[in-house]
Parts: sequence; structure tokens; C-alpha cells
Amino acid sequence: MKDTAEKIGLSVAVVIGINAMIGAGIVAIPAFLSRQVGPAGVFSFAFSIFVVLCMSLSLAKLADRFPGDGWSYRYPQIWGGHKWGLFSASSYLIGVMIAMGFLVQQAGVWAQNFFPNMSAITIGGGVLIILTGLVLAGAEASSWSQYVIAAIVVSALLVTVGICASQFDAANLTPFLPGGIRSVFAAAPKAMFTLLGFESIASLYSIVRKPEKNIPIAGVLAVVFVGSLYLLFSGSILSAIPGENFVNGSDETLTTVINRVFPQFEFLSFLLLLGGLFAIIGTLHSMIWSCAVLLTDVLKKVQTPTVVNLLETGKWNATVSVLVTATVMLLSALFLHSELILDLSVCLIAITYISAMSLLFFYREFWASGRNILTLLAMLGGVTLIYFSLQPWLF
Repeated sequence: MKDTAEKIGLSVAVVIGINAMIGAGIVAIPAFLSRQVGPAGVFSFAFSIFVVLCMSLSLAKLADRFPGDGWSYRYPQIWGGHKWGLFSASSYLIGVMIAMGFLVQQAGVWAQNFFPNMSAITIGGGVLIILTGLVLAGAEASSWSQYVIAAIVVSALLVTVGICASQFDAANLTPFLPGGIRSVFAAAPKAMFTLLGFESIASLYSIVRKPEKNIPIAGVLAVVFVGSLYLLFSGSILSAIPGENFVNGSDETLTTVINRVFPQFEFLSFLLLLGGLFAIIGTLHSMIWSCAVLLTDVLKKVQTPTVVNLLETGKWNATVSVLVTATVMLLSALFLHSELILDLSVCLIAITYISAMSLLFFYREFWASGRNILTLLAMLGGVTLIYFSLQPWLF
């Protein structure tokens, strides 16, 4: 355990939370929102931000009572037993790995600007193979490089907000909500996808000064900052660019759309291309290793003779975990539609959030304090996200 002098402060915890959430998803989501909701797609973001805030504060309560790592297994296991904990942790792991399949697809779509004669999926697969090779060679993403990537992405988003705000056209806001209010909730899982990573703040409990106070504050500040940035970004895009330009969805980069609509801002297209590629490649690189570590941790909890033997004899090692992780990401990219990836990953991860937060319901003081309203709202929001992520594919 670190002593107080070595622990990080509130500002560093906020930066870590922001860095965990900032990613490549945001540059693809406006196209989904425009097609599925219309200009009112910003309300999908607003709903998701509210749910994430409630979840973040609930996870902070759990971190206060049960500080430590492995929340996706530990919290559900305490109230539901080993099998439920294993199911919860597996849902989170699979959800994250599937989510990376979307970034593999996007890596191909964005890098196609440099290799126009190659198919996007071939390029994306090639990028994944190269990054996997780097991870196996021990070239892990450093923390400072992740901050640089986040800074580039934030800069690109802010410049886009400024330019698109200057090109505001009220005509682009009509019709405002062609699909009705239901479409706002139906698109919420895609907006939620861009905010994944907020849960990492709760895991900082043991290394933050005054964690019972600073962890909830850090969660709120990080989510509000990233959520506000995403709201401004998506709102400026939807109000400046006519909806018909998004008919190709995530198969066409936002860079291409902006270059077509605003050819006078060529530098903006380049900045977005740079930010998008940095975010995609940086996220994939770090998540290959992170998911591989999480996969090994989950396997250690399985406790069946076969799995125990694999781990003890070294037949399952770090290299195997990395290769399996990369394979799942590649298969997801190859065989799942981009919208299915977004919906399925959010569904699985939301199941883990709900399983973890359910632990709070087993404590009398939680109900007596009157502080349970946020967790109840988080649970309701999570169930809503699960329903609407499954609804297009099952119902």
C-alpha cells in the first residue's frame, strides 16, 4: 500500500478518467445518430451521459466499501456466488473484445485514405496483426503516449466544434426528430459506446488521496468533461452537415464527409484524420494487452481441472492470451456488422455494471440513507440500454 505522499491527487485521477474515455468511437457515432435519430441524436448522448454518471457514482460507493481490483468479478461474486461472478467478468471481457472489432473495422476505413486500392477489412486486419506483433515483442503503450493521443483527439474535436458551429444552418435541424422519442433511446447504446472506460476511475481507489471524497468527484468531473465535449461535437456536426451526407454510416469517415461538405477547410479533414487514426491505433494497441491480461485473470477464476492444468503447466501463457484476444477482435471485425458490434458490446458490458451495482442493495444502510436513488436510476438506465441494444436483433 502506498503512503499518502505517494498517492495521486484529484486532478490526476480526473485526467486518468478522461484519458480512459476519450477514444475513436466518437468520430463514427454522429453518422449513426443522424441516420437513426436525426438532429435530436444529441438527446441520446444526454441520456447516456446521465446513466454513466449514476453508474460512476454507484461504482465509487462500491470501491469505498470494497477497495481493490477485479470489480467485474468481485462485486457480483460477493452477492451471487462464484458462478455469477464468473459470468459477470466474462460478459465484461467478451464485450470489450467485441467492441475492439469495431475499431479494427474503423482502422481499415480510416487508413483507406492512404491505401485506396485495398479493402477496408484487409487494412484493418493488417493493422491488428502489426499491433499484435508489437505487443508480443514487448512494445507496450506508455502512459505518456496515451496522454498525447488523448490531447490530439481532444484538439481535433474542439477545432471541429468551432468550425462546424460557424457553419450552423437551422435548415439542418428539420425534421428534428423524424423517428420519434423511441429512436432517442434506441440509439443510446451507440452513444454509450463512446463513454466506455469511465469505470476505470473506481479502480483507482487504493492509490488516490482521500478516495471516499475524490473518487466520486473525479468520476463526475471526468464524465461531465468528456460528455460535454461529445455533446458539443455531435451537436455541431448534426447542425452544420445535412443528414443525407451520412447515408454510408461508419463505412465512410467523418473526414471524407467534412472534406466533401466543407472543402475550404482542408486542414480540418487532415486534423480529424490524424486524430481518428491516432485514437484507433492507440486504443487497439493498449487494449490488446489489457484484454489479454483480463482474459488470464478470468481463466484463473474458472477453477476447473483442465483450465488449472493449462495455467500451471504453462500451456496457457501471456503469448496465448494475446493471440486469443487478437483472434476474437479479428473475428468480430470480419463477421459482425458494425452496428451489431456496438449494440452487443454495450449489452454485455451493461450486464456487468448491473451485476456489480446490485451488491449495494444487500446493505441496510444503503436503503436507509436515501442515497439509493442514483443506483436505482443507474440500474433502470442499464436495463434500458440492454433492451434497446438487443431489440433490433432479437425482437
